[in-house]
Amino acid sequence: MTESHEAGLTRLLERATDLLEPGEGGATAALARARVRRRRTRGLTVAAAAVTVALVAVGAQVVSDHRGTDPAQPAGPTPTITTPTGPTSEDDEAVGPRWDPFTVVDEPVADSVLPAQVAPPAQAPAVADDPMEAAVLAWPREGSDLLLLGTDGRWRSVPGTAEAVNGTLDDVVRPRLSDDGRRVAMSVEDGVLIVDLTTGDEQLLPWTGVLADPQDLLPSLEWAPDGSELAVLHWRGTWFLALDGSLRRAGFGGSYGTGFSYDSDGSVLMRQWRQQAIVRYREGREVGRAPFDLWGSTRAVARGGRIAFAGGGSDLPGDGGPVVVDAETGDVIAYRPIRDRNSVYTDNGHLQPVGFWDPDTVVLLVAPMDFRTMDPGEETWHLVAWDLEDDSFMQLTQGDAGMAGVSVAVDALDVHS
Repeated sequence: MTESHEAGLTRLLERATDLLEPGEGGATAALARARVRRRRTRGLTVAAAAVTVALVAVGAQVVSDHRGTDPAQPAGPTPTITTPTGPTSEDDEAVGPRWDPFTVVDEPVADSVLPAQVAPPAQAPAVADDPMEAAVLAWPREGSDLLLLGTDGRWRSVPGTAEAVNGTLDDVVRPRLSDDGRRVAMSVEDGVLIVDLTTGDEQLLPWTGVLADPQDLLPSLEWAPDGSELAVLHWRGTWFLALDGSLRRAGFGGSYGTGFSYDSDGSVLMRQWRQQAIVRYREGREVGRAPFDLWGSTRAVARGGRIAFAGGGSDLPGDGGPVVVDAETGDVIAYRPIRDRNSVYTDNGHLQPVGFWDPDTVVLLVAPMDFRTMDPGEETWHLVAWDLEDDSFMQLTQGDAGMAGVSVAVDALDVHS
Protein backbone atom coordinates (compact mmCIF):
# COMPACT_ATOMS: atom_id res chain seq x y z
CA MET A 1 0.00 0.00 0.00
CA THR A 2 1.16 3.57 -0.53
CA GLU A 3 2.56 5.91 2.09
CA SER A 4 -0.73 7.86 2.26
CA HIS A 5 -2.61 4.64 2.98
CA GLU A 6 -0.02 3.67 5.60
CA ALA A 7 -0.46 7.11 7.18
CA GLY A 8 -4.22 6.62 7.30
CA LEU A 9 -3.94 3.21 8.92
CA THR A 10 -1.42 4.55 11.42
CA ARG A 11 -3.90 7.27 12.41
CA LEU A 12 -6.64 4.67 12.77
CA LEU A 13 -4.52 2.56 15.12
CA GLU A 14 -3.46 5.62 17.08
CA ARG A 15 -7.09 6.56 17.68
CA ALA A 16 -7.86 3.05 18.86
CA THR A 17 -4.92 2.93 21.28
CA ASP A 18 -5.66 6.44 22.53
CA LEU A 19 -8.82 5.00 24.09
CA LEU A 20 -6.66 2.92 26.46
CA GLU A 21 -5.25 4.26 29.69
CA PRO A 22 -1.49 3.60 29.82
CA GLY A 23 0.07 2.30 32.99
CA GLU A 24 3.34 3.36 34.50
CA GLY A 25 6.93 2.69 33.56
CA GLY A 26 7.42 0.16 30.80
CA ALA A 27 3.70 -0.12 30.09
CA THR A 28 3.57 3.49 28.93
CA ALA A 29 6.47 2.98 26.57
CA ALA A 30 4.94 -0.24 25.30
CA LEU A 31 1.67 1.53 24.52
CA ALA A 32 3.49 4.25 22.60
CA ARG A 33 5.27 1.63 20.55
CA ALA A 34 2.04 -0.24 19.92
CA ARG A 35 0.51 2.84 18.35
CA VAL A 36 2.87 2.79 15.39
CA ARG A 37 4.91 -0.39 15.24
CA ARG A 38 4.41 -2.90 12.48
CA ARG A 39 7.04 -5.62 12.75
CA ARG A 40 8.88 -6.47 9.56
CA THR A 41 8.13 -9.95 8.22
CA ARG A 42 7.86 -11.81 4.95
CA GLY A 43 4.94 -13.91 6.13
CA LEU A 44 1.91 -13.22 8.30
CA THR A 45 2.68 -12.79 11.98
CA VAL A 46 0.26 -12.76 14.87
CA ALA A 47 0.51 -8.97 15.00
CA ALA A 48 -0.16 -8.60 11.32
CA ALA A 49 -3.17 -10.88 11.60
CA ALA A 50 -4.53 -8.74 14.41
CA VAL A 51 -4.19 -5.62 12.29
CA THR A 52 -5.93 -7.37 9.41
CA VAL A 53 -8.88 -8.29 11.63
CA ALA A 54 -9.14 -4.67 12.78
CA LEU A 55 -9.12 -3.39 9.23
CA VAL A 56 -11.76 -5.87 8.08
CA ALA A 57 -13.95 -4.70 10.93
CA VAL A 58 -13.96 -1.16 9.57
CA GLY A 59 -14.32 -2.23 5.97
CA ALA A 60 -10.74 -1.62 4.76
CA GLN A 61 -9.62 -3.85 1.95
CA VAL A 62 -5.91 -3.77 2.65
CA VAL A 63 -4.41 -7.06 3.82
CA SER A 64 -1.08 -7.61 2.07
CA ASP A 65 2.40 -6.98 3.37
CA HIS A 66 4.51 -5.28 0.75
CA ARG A 67 7.29 -7.77 1.06
CA GLY A 68 5.20 -10.88 1.52
CA THR A 69 3.34 -10.53 -1.75
CA ASP A 70 3.81 -9.06 -5.16
CA PRO A 71 1.38 -7.28 -7.51
CA ALA A 72 -0.73 -9.40 -9.79
CA GLN A 73 0.98 -9.92 -13.10
CA PRO A 74 -0.46 -10.47 -16.58
CA ALA A 75 -0.84 -14.08 -17.67
CA GLY A 76 1.99 -15.48 -19.69
CA PRO A 77 5.43 -17.00 -19.33
CA THR A 78 7.85 -15.43 -16.89
CA PRO A 79 11.43 -14.98 -18.08
CA THR A 80 14.04 -16.76 -15.99
CA ILE A 81 15.77 -14.37 -13.63
CA THR A 82 19.44 -14.96 -12.96
CA THR A 83 20.86 -14.67 -9.47
CA PRO A 84 21.43 -10.96 -8.85
CA THR A 85 24.81 -9.53 -8.10
CA GLY A 86 25.43 -6.81 -5.57
CA PRO A 87 27.18 -5.98 -2.32
CA THR A 88 27.61 -8.85 0.12
CA SER A 89 29.58 -7.16 2.91
CA GLU A 90 30.38 -3.76 4.36
CA ASP A 91 33.66 -3.86 2.45
CA ASP A 92 31.86 -3.53 -0.88
CA GLU A 93 32.12 -0.12 -2.47
CA ALA A 94 28.36 0.50 -2.65
CA VAL A 95 27.84 0.00 1.09
CA GLY A 96 28.59 3.10 3.13
CA PRO A 97 29.20 3.32 6.87
CA ARG A 98 26.35 2.67 9.28
CA TRP A 99 24.08 5.70 9.53
CA ASP A 100 22.35 7.00 12.65
CA PRO A 101 19.55 9.38 11.51
CA PHE A 102 19.83 11.24 14.83
CA THR A 103 23.13 12.66 13.54
CA VAL A 104 21.37 14.48 10.71
CA VAL A 105 21.28 17.65 12.84
CA ASP A 106 25.08 17.75 12.67
CA GLU A 107 25.20 17.82 8.86
CA PRO A 108 25.90 21.07 6.99
CA VAL A 109 22.94 23.10 5.78
CA ALA A 110 22.58 23.46 2.01
CA ASP A 111 21.64 26.70 0.32
CA SER A 112 18.18 26.31 -1.21
CA VAL A 113 14.87 28.11 -1.59
CA LEU A 114 13.77 26.53 1.69
CA PRO A 115 14.22 28.19 5.09
CA ALA A 116 16.26 26.30 7.68
CA GLN A 117 13.00 25.52 9.49
CA VAL A 118 9.47 25.44 8.09
CA ALA A 119 6.46 26.37 10.20
CA PRO A 120 3.23 26.68 8.21
CA PRO A 121 0.90 29.49 9.29
CA ALA A 122 -2.63 29.00 10.57
CA GLN A 123 -3.97 30.73 7.45
CA ALA A 124 -2.61 31.90 4.12
CA PRO A 125 -3.94 33.79 1.07
CA ALA A 126 -5.77 31.70 -1.52
CA VAL A 127 -3.54 30.75 -4.43
CA ALA A 128 -6.32 31.92 -6.78
CA ASP A 129 -5.89 35.44 -5.37
CA ASP A 130 -2.10 35.27 -5.14
CA PRO A 131 -0.62 32.90 -7.75
CA MET A 132 3.00 31.80 -7.54
CA GLU A 133 5.75 30.82 -9.95
CA ALA A 134 6.00 27.39 -8.29
CA ALA A 135 5.53 25.66 -4.96
CA VAL A 136 8.32 23.75 -3.30
CA LEU A 137 6.19 22.16 -0.54
CA ALA A 138 2.52 21.13 -0.29
CA TRP A 139 1.60 20.68 3.38
CA PRO A 140 -1.64 18.89 4.41
CA ARG A 141 -3.11 19.38 7.88
CA GLU A 142 -6.14 17.76 9.47
CA GLY A 143 -9.05 20.19 9.62
CA SER A 144 -7.25 22.84 7.56
CA ASP A 145 -6.99 23.77 3.90
CA LEU A 146 -3.95 22.58 2.01
CA LEU A 147 -1.00 24.95 2.41
CA LEU A 148 1.65 25.62 -0.24
CA LEU A 149 5.10 27.13 0.27
CA GLY A 150 6.16 29.03 -2.83
CA THR A 151 9.68 29.34 -4.15
CA ASP A 152 9.29 33.01 -3.20
CA GLY A 153 9.17 31.98 0.47
CA ARG A 154 5.50 32.85 0.99
CA TRP A 155 2.58 30.53 1.87
CA ARG A 156 -0.72 30.16 -0.01
CA SER A 157 -3.73 27.91 0.50
CA VAL A 158 -6.27 25.97 -1.55
CA PRO A 159 -9.66 26.88 -0.02
CA GLY A 160 -12.18 24.10 0.41
CA THR A 161 -9.67 21.28 0.74
CA ALA A 162 -10.19 20.96 4.51
CA GLU A 163 -13.50 19.22 3.78
CA ALA A 164 -12.52 17.63 0.46
CA VAL A 165 -12.08 14.14 1.95
CA ASN A 166 -14.76 12.72 4.23
CA GLY A 167 -15.97 9.31 5.32
CA THR A 168 -12.70 7.46 4.67
CA LEU A 169 -10.10 5.93 6.97
CA ASP A 170 -7.79 8.84 6.15
CA ASP A 171 -9.78 12.08 5.97
CA VAL A 172 -6.85 14.40 5.16
CA VAL A 173 -6.24 15.45 1.57
CA ARG A 174 -2.97 13.98 0.26
CA PRO A 175 -1.31 16.31 -2.26
CA ARG A 176 1.15 15.47 -5.01
CA LEU A 177 3.17 18.31 -6.51
CA SER A 178 4.38 18.05 -10.08
CA ASP A 179 8.16 17.85 -10.38
CA ASP A 180 8.40 21.50 -11.41
CA GLY A 181 6.07 22.65 -8.61
CA ARG A 182 3.65 24.39 -10.97
CA ARG A 183 0.67 22.13 -10.29
CA VAL A 184 -0.69 20.14 -7.39
CA ALA A 185 -3.06 17.18 -7.64
CA MET A 186 -5.03 15.44 -4.91
CA SER A 187 -7.63 12.70 -4.61
CA VAL A 188 -10.91 14.07 -3.26
CA GLU A 189 -14.38 12.60 -2.86
CA ASP A 190 -15.56 13.46 -6.37
CA GLY A 191 -12.38 12.84 -8.35
CA VAL A 192 -8.91 14.27 -8.84
CA LEU A 193 -8.57 17.97 -8.11
CA ILE A 194 -5.75 19.69 -10.02
CA VAL A 195 -4.71 23.27 -9.25
CA ASP A 196 -2.50 25.32 -11.55
CA LEU A 197 -0.45 27.26 -9.03
CA THR A 198 0.69 29.83 -11.57
CA THR A 199 -2.90 30.99 -12.14
CA GLY A 200 -4.94 29.49 -9.30
CA ASP A 201 -7.24 27.75 -11.81
CA GLU A 202 -8.83 24.52 -10.59
CA GLN A 203 -9.83 21.44 -12.59
CA LEU A 204 -11.80 18.46 -11.28
CA LEU A 205 -11.48 15.18 -13.16
CA PRO A 206 -14.41 13.05 -11.93
CA TRP A 207 -13.97 9.44 -10.87
CA THR A 208 -15.36 7.07 -13.51
CA GLY A 209 -15.88 3.33 -13.77
CA VAL A 210 -14.53 1.26 -10.91
CA LEU A 211 -12.79 4.34 -9.50
CA ALA A 212 -16.22 5.82 -8.77
CA ASP A 213 -17.10 2.99 -6.36
CA PRO A 214 -17.08 3.81 -2.62
CA GLN A 215 -13.57 3.70 -1.22
CA ASP A 216 -12.18 3.35 2.29
CA LEU A 217 -8.90 4.91 1.20
CA LEU A 218 -8.67 7.33 -1.70
CA PRO A 219 -5.97 6.49 -4.27
CA SER A 220 -2.54 8.00 -4.13
CA LEU A 221 -1.31 9.84 -7.20
CA GLU A 222 1.98 10.17 -9.07
CA TRP A 223 2.72 12.76 -11.75
CA ALA A 224 4.27 11.67 -15.02
CA PRO A 225 7.61 13.47 -15.43
CA ASP A 226 6.31 15.56 -18.33
CA GLY A 227 3.12 16.43 -16.42
CA SER A 228 0.88 14.98 -19.14
CA GLU A 229 -0.92 12.49 -16.90
CA LEU A 230 -1.26 11.06 -13.41
CA ALA A 231 -0.88 7.50 -12.23
CA VAL A 232 -3.85 6.63 -9.99
CA LEU A 233 -2.73 3.98 -7.50
CA HIS A 234 -6.06 2.37 -6.63
CA TRP A 235 -6.55 -0.68 -4.43
CA ARG A 236 -7.78 -2.63 -7.46
CA GLY A 237 -4.84 -1.70 -9.66
CA THR A 238 -3.15 1.18 -11.46
CA TRP A 239 -4.78 3.57 -13.92
CA PHE A 240 -3.40 6.44 -15.98
CA LEU A 241 -5.48 9.60 -15.95
CA ALA A 242 -4.87 12.17 -18.69
CA LEU A 243 -5.56 15.84 -18.07
CA ASP A 244 -8.55 15.68 -20.42
CA GLY A 245 -10.16 13.14 -18.05
CA SER A 246 -9.57 10.07 -20.21
CA LEU A 247 -8.65 6.98 -18.27
CA ARG A 248 -6.82 3.78 -19.18
CA ARG A 249 -5.84 0.86 -17.03
CA ALA A 250 -2.23 -0.25 -16.80
CA GLY A 251 -1.58 -3.75 -18.08
CA PHE A 252 0.71 -4.43 -15.12
CA GLY A 253 0.89 -3.90 -11.39
CA GLY A 254 -1.46 -4.81 -8.59
CA SER A 255 -3.25 -3.26 -5.65
CA TYR A 256 -2.26 0.27 -4.59
CA GLY A 257 0.39 0.46 -7.31
CA THR A 258 2.77 -1.46 -5.06
CA GLY A 259 6.30 -1.15 -6.40
CA PHE A 260 5.38 1.56 -8.93
CA SER A 261 7.58 4.49 -9.90
CA TYR A 262 8.02 6.71 -12.95
CA ASP A 263 11.50 7.06 -14.40
CA SER A 264 12.51 10.46 -15.77
CA ASP A 265 11.99 9.36 -19.39
CA GLY A 266 8.31 8.62 -18.70
CA SER A 267 8.68 4.85 -18.55
CA VAL A 268 7.44 2.93 -15.52
CA LEU A 269 9.57 0.82 -13.19
CA MET A 270 7.91 -1.95 -11.20
CA ARG A 271 9.65 -3.72 -8.34
CA GLN A 272 8.31 -7.26 -8.31
CA TRP A 273 9.38 -8.92 -5.09
CA ARG A 274 8.13 -12.47 -5.70
CA GLN A 275 9.62 -12.57 -9.17
CA GLN A 276 12.78 -10.88 -7.85
CA ALA A 277 12.87 -8.42 -10.71
CA ILE A 278 12.70 -4.75 -11.64
CA VAL A 279 10.63 -4.53 -14.80
CA ARG A 280 10.54 -1.50 -17.08
CA TYR A 281 7.36 -0.71 -19.06
CA ARG A 282 6.98 1.77 -21.87
CA GLU A 283 3.55 2.46 -23.36
CA GLY A 284 2.22 -0.56 -21.49
CA ARG A 285 4.78 -3.03 -22.86
CA GLU A 286 7.68 -4.65 -21.03
CA VAL A 287 10.95 -3.36 -22.46
CA GLY A 288 13.49 -4.36 -19.83
CA ARG A 289 14.05 -6.56 -16.80
CA ALA A 290 16.76 -6.77 -14.17
CA PRO A 291 17.31 -9.08 -11.17
CA PHE A 292 16.18 -7.69 -7.83
CA ASP A 293 16.32 -9.59 -4.53
CA LEU A 294 15.81 -6.72 -2.08
CA TRP A 295 12.82 -5.68 0.01
CA GLY A 296 11.72 -2.12 0.43
CA SER A 297 9.10 0.50 1.19
CA THR A 298 6.19 1.04 -1.15
CA ARG A 299 7.31 4.56 -2.01
CA ALA A 300 10.18 4.70 -4.51
CA VAL A 301 11.53 7.41 -6.78
CA ALA A 302 13.53 7.08 -9.98
CA ARG A 303 15.67 9.13 -12.33
CA GLY A 304 17.99 8.23 -15.17
CA GLY A 305 17.66 4.48 -14.65
CA ARG A 306 18.27 4.68 -10.90
CA ILE A 307 15.64 3.86 -8.31
CA ALA A 308 15.76 4.87 -4.63
CA PHE A 309 13.75 3.56 -1.69
CA ALA A 310 14.05 2.61 1.97
CA GLY A 311 14.87 -1.07 2.32
CA GLY A 312 17.57 -3.68 2.42
CA GLY A 313 18.40 -7.27 1.58
CA SER A 314 19.67 -10.53 3.04
CA ASP A 315 23.15 -9.85 1.65
CA LEU A 316 23.26 -6.28 2.93
CA PRO A 317 24.28 -5.33 6.48
CA GLY A 318 22.06 -3.51 8.94
CA ASP A 319 18.29 -3.56 9.33
CA GLY A 320 17.55 -1.47 6.24
CA GLY A 321 18.28 2.06 5.14
CA PRO A 322 18.29 4.32 2.09
CA VAL A 323 19.28 2.34 -0.99
CA VAL A 324 19.76 3.18 -4.66
CA VAL A 325 19.66 0.48 -7.33
CA ASP A 326 20.57 0.47 -11.02
CA ALA A 327 17.29 -0.47 -12.70
CA GLU A 328 19.09 -1.82 -15.78
CA THR A 329 21.37 -4.28 -13.96
CA GLY A 330 19.87 -4.69 -10.49
CA ASP A 331 23.19 -3.70 -8.90
CA VAL A 332 23.13 -1.70 -5.68
CA ILE A 333 24.73 1.69 -6.35
CA ALA A 334 24.60 3.08 -2.81
CA TYR A 335 23.34 1.92 0.58
CA ARG A 336 23.59 3.34 4.10
CA PRO A 337 22.73 0.64 6.67
CA ILE A 338 20.82 1.63 9.80
CA ARG A 339 20.56 -0.27 13.08
CA ASP A 340 16.76 -0.36 13.03
CA ARG A 341 15.45 -3.40 14.87
CA ASN A 342 12.05 -1.80 15.44
CA SER A 343 11.68 -0.98 11.72
CA VAL A 344 11.30 2.72 12.48
CA TYR A 345 12.72 3.87 9.19
CA THR A 346 11.53 1.17 6.82
CA ASP A 347 8.15 -0.29 7.72
CA ASN A 348 7.02 2.59 9.94
CA GLY A 349 7.74 5.23 7.31
CA HIS A 350 10.17 7.50 9.14
CA LEU A 351 12.44 7.41 6.08
CA GLN A 352 10.98 8.31 2.68
CA PRO A 353 12.72 9.13 -0.59
CA VAL A 354 10.96 12.07 -2.27
CA GLY A 355 12.97 12.47 -5.46
CA PHE A 356 16.32 12.88 -7.20
CA TRP A 357 17.74 16.40 -7.27
CA ASP A 358 20.09 15.07 -9.97
CA PRO A 359 21.17 11.50 -10.86
CA ASP A 360 23.74 11.56 -8.05
CA THR A 361 21.66 13.26 -5.34
CA VAL A 362 18.63 11.75 -3.61
CA VAL A 363 16.32 13.89 -1.49
CA LEU A 364 15.08 12.08 1.62
CA LEU A 365 12.48 12.88 4.25
CA VAL A 366 13.60 11.42 7.59
CA ALA A 367 12.42 11.66 11.19
CA PRO A 368 14.88 10.39 13.83
CA MET A 369 12.76 8.33 16.22
CA ASP A 370 13.22 5.99 19.18
CA PHE A 371 10.02 4.25 20.32
CA ARG A 372 11.61 3.45 23.68
CA THR A 373 12.08 7.07 24.71
CA MET A 374 9.76 9.10 22.45
CA ASP A 375 6.02 9.27 21.84
CA PRO A 376 4.56 9.54 18.34
CA GLY A 377 4.34 13.20 17.37
CA GLU A 378 7.46 14.24 19.27
CA GLU A 379 9.76 13.65 16.33
CA THR A 380 11.23 16.35 14.10
CA TRP A 381 11.21 15.73 10.36
CA HIS A 382 14.17 16.64 8.19
CA LEU A 383 14.50 17.07 4.44
CA VAL A 384 18.04 16.05 3.49
CA ALA A 385 20.06 15.64 0.31
CA TRP A 386 22.15 12.48 0.01
CA ASP A 387 25.12 12.94 -2.34
CA LEU A 388 25.90 9.53 -3.81
CA GLU A 389 29.30 10.50 -5.19
CA ASP A 390 30.90 11.38 -1.85
CA ASP A 391 28.30 9.57 0.31
CA SER A 392 27.47 12.65 2.37
CA PHE A 393 24.32 14.32 3.67
CA MET A 394 23.20 17.97 3.67
CA GLN A 395 20.27 19.43 5.57
CA LEU A 396 17.66 21.30 3.55
CA THR A 397 15.01 22.10 6.16
CA GLN A 398 13.17 20.68 9.16
CA GLY A 399 9.67 20.82 10.63
CA ASP A 400 7.32 19.30 13.17
CA ALA A 401 5.42 16.00 12.95
CA GLY A 402 2.96 17.49 10.45
CA MET A 403 5.75 17.40 7.88
CA ALA A 404 5.32 13.63 7.55
CA GLY A 405 2.69 14.05 4.81
CA VAL A 406 4.39 16.84 2.89
CA SER A 407 4.85 16.67 -0.89
CA VAL A 408 8.07 18.09 -2.35
CA ALA A 409 8.72 19.49 -5.82
CA VAL A 410 12.34 18.41 -6.10
CA ASP A 411 13.06 20.29 -9.33
CA ALA A 412 12.00 23.52 -7.60
CA LEU A 413 14.41 23.14 -4.69
CA ASP A 414 17.36 24.87 -6.40
CA VAL A 415 19.86 23.27 -4.02
CA HIS A 416 23.47 24.44 -3.80
CA SER A 417 26.14 23.03 -1.54
